[in-house]
Amino acid sequence: MRVKHFTVLAYFLLLMIAASSVFAQNNLDSLIKLQGQLKDKKEKIDNSIKIAMECVYSFDFSNATNYLFSAAADARDIDYKPGLANALRLLGNVYSMSGIYPKALEAYFESLRLVEELKDSNSIARIYNNIGLIYIEQVNYEKSLDYFNRAIEVERKIKDSILIVSTMNNLGIVLSNIDSLEQAEKVFKEALLFAEKNEDIVNITGITLNLGDLYTKMNKFDDAVSCINAALAAFNEMGDLNMVASCYNQLGVAHKKVKKTKEAVEFFNTALEIADSIQSVEIIFKTYYHLYESHSELKQWEKALNYYIKYASAKDSYFSMENSNKLVELEKNYEFQKKEDKILAEKKANDEKYRTIIFFSIIITVIIIAFSIVLSIYYKQKVKANRQLNELNAELSIKNKELQEVNFTKDKFFSIIAHDLKNPIGNFKSVTTLISESYDDFTEEDRIEFINLLKDSAQNLYSLLENLLQWSRSQRGLIKAEKVVFNLKELTAKLFGLLSHSANAKQISLESNVNEDVKVFADMNLLNTVLRNLISNSIKFTKENGSITLSTSDDDENTIISVSDTGVGMEKEKLDKLFRIDVNVSSPGTSNEAGTGLGLVLCKEFIEIQDGSIRVESEEGKGTTFYINLPKN
Repeated sequence: MRVKHFTVLAYFLLLMIAASSVFAQNNLDSLIKLQGQLKDKKEKIDNSIKIAMECVYSFDFSNATNYLFSAAADARDIDYKPGLANALRLLGNVYSMSGIYPKALEAYFESLRLVEELKDSNSIARIYNNIGLIYIEQVNYEKSLDYFNRAIEVERKIKDSILIVSTMNNLGIVLSNIDSLEQAEKVFKEALLFAEKNEDIVNITGITLNLGDLYTKMNKFDDAVSCINAALAAFNEMGDLNMVASCYNQLGVAHKKVKKTKEAVEFFNTALEIADSIQSVEIIFKTYYHLYESHSELKQWEKALNYYIKYASAKDSYFSMENSNKLVELEKNYEFQKKEDKILAEKKANDEKYRTIIFFSIIITVIIIAFSIVLSIYYKQKVKANRQLNELNAELSIKNKELQEVNFTKDKFFSIIAHDLKNPIGNFKSVTTLISESYDDFTEEDRIEFINLLKDSAQNLYSLLENLLQWSRSQRGLIKAEKVVFNLKELTAKLFGLLSHSANAKQISLESNVNEDVKVFADMNLLNTVLRNLISNSIKFTKENGSITLSTSDDDENTIISVSDTGVGMEKEKLDKLFRIDVNVSSPGTSNEAGTGLGLVLCKEFIEIQDGSIRVESEEGKGTTFYINLPKN
């Protein structure tokens, strides 16, 4: 399980909230009382924003939203641009913390337009940074890098070293996530220099911990341990037990990576003891997982099983499906190990038995030559038994390797599914909560937009579950190809009719170059599913006024169907991972459409079930073409 980077922005926010919580209610009461006494409209707008900030510190997002809506409306009435920009920026923060990222981006971009007009460089840099953080949450690292670099450029001009440190730390995290490790190290070190000049212990400690995590990924064990220990000492001095426990976890991860598993277990146990004392549920269940992995590596299956059960019970409902499968896999490993131990014991007993037989056979041979025949028989039996045992051991070794690969694939698969489930379900929770608590404060246009968000989340969730069901059935061998000869033109016409609404919404033309007499030998339902997925995929990644073309050709043995688009295309690195279940290559479409990550995997499996093959050609900025080869008989 991967340890998350320590973000300076997040830690700063926690410190602000902790420091403010003692006086928050008194401040809030004073500001509300002051609001009724103020006469100047601009002062009332600024005070409303301060009240909203106090509500945010108390996680009272509903009241914070009410005050910000009111402040924004009043600011628009009197054309008070600084007040409107501040209200929108804080509203973006509230939406972001609630997981409603489209609304957060909308608020940030409107605020950005105003502060650019006002030439407020400090606010411009902060908004760039906030937008970059949202794109991290959406796993759009290309855009997050763009906005972090914009923020740094502005911060260097205004020489704001505090903002530079925060943004460079975020930039380093993104570079680490996309495996640009050397570049990430350079950025972290530069940020650390700024923090040291400012004598900013919080930033120094956070960046040092991030460097430790980075060095672990770079296999620089000594550097990783040195950085993590330095951060550990600082957090101990601050009295921040939560981060102390995190440091011990990272020390465990670093040691485990270099196969110092026993030392890693000691660090994980220390982290668990501290997390228990402060009731940090997140660290507790992560540490349980580290201990499960470590004891599995040590082949201490009963301990591993015990820690996995604890991990499964502590983890929230989002990951219940993953927990269940992990537990079954662990039990299988445990039973597998018991069987392997039994076989090894039998082999050892057999070896002892045959050594005894050979010894006495030699003695008997010396006494009675006739017993040489018996010795020969026993020797052949031993050779046969050893050969069988060697073959069994070789088979066990292969099965064990296959099991490890299956475990790794399942880990990646369920990580992808958990991520793909998180956004639509999270949006459901956040949007319904916001509507429930602040329904009367929204305009009819806002309510319609929220309903559309809920509809999109439901559609994405339904598509994911539909593809999951299809994939599960194919994995269990429940899907069989029933190949017949049929007219491809008729199937194409029905598909284009079904998908015309989605294409028309983006003004994309669907073109068919399939002749009336083209016949294919295939399973009609499976081919329909494949073509629907490919055309839907092309619509997703084709910009407005583009085109998608379905064509056919043939050779002596195959009918070749191609689906071409004028979309955004893909880089070669992404093409190599396109049909793999263990790698998530799903990304937003040209209109931010979400994907399930399973469609192309299903396409490959459904074509191969029909004894066919599928391949793809693509060039960034010029479009993509999928080719399906189906045997003629």
